[in-house]
Amino acid sequence: MTQTLSQYFSLNRRYARSINLERDLELADAVEGYILTGRAVDAMQRMLPAFTKANSQRAWTLTGVYGTGKSAFAHFWAALCAAEASPLRQKALAIAAGGLGRDSAEVQ
Repeated sequence: MTQTLSQYFSLNRRYARSINLERDLELADAVEGYILTGRAVDAMQRMLPAFTKANSQRAWTLTGVYGTGKSAFAHFWAALCAAEASPLRQKALAIAAGGLGRDSAEVQ
């Protein structure tokens, strides 16, 4: 009897394709499953002060090799900036709270 890989493994949809910012920008399920890595936390901590301090730098460049999560981070960041009642923002805030802790200054 022949066995296929699908009988042993299944992939979460989140990891089955790359993020396309134009296609996925408004999709709440596209941010679901985003993993807040140490580098993502570092980038957030550098970028967040720009929203509360006058005369802050508000332009950033994300660089990295193909497949390292630049578009996924940009999508997550855009989700955090979505309208307050947006399901997209609520999912992103839950991810941020899970990765940073609900009491962290970044989540507040």
